[in-house]
Amino acid sequence: MRGNRALRLTLGVGLIVVGLYMGFRAVVWAWGPILGDSPAIMCTYREVPEGMPLEGSRHGRITLWPMGVECTYWDANGPAVTTQDDWSKTMLALTGATLAVGGVILLARTRLRAQTS
Repeated sequence: MRGNRALRLTLGVGLIVVGLYMGFRAVVWAWGPILGDSPAIMCTYREVPEGMPLEGSRHGRITLWPMGVECTYWDANGPAVTTQDDWSKTMLALTGATLAVGGVILLARTRLRAQTS
């Protein structure tokens, strides 16, 4: 019975560590290039949508759903095209959060079982 508890503790801690790492990687992947800068900077590094002037005005804002940066480009006619990041960064963060929460639940259940035994 003792070995089973050690396995659950190891698995719980492992899930938390992997989950936090995945969440950290998602944040760095989504917003790392703009740390200390404006989100509009990220929009200058992206491929400008077809029909937009290369030197045209652009605005960027950080988004949580999906995780990343939303870019709006302007031409002579006004705001024309808005692009957003894909969902892969958001899914990575959600998977990491799920693993971390699962690890916390596993550790809590292990501790409760140890107290009742």
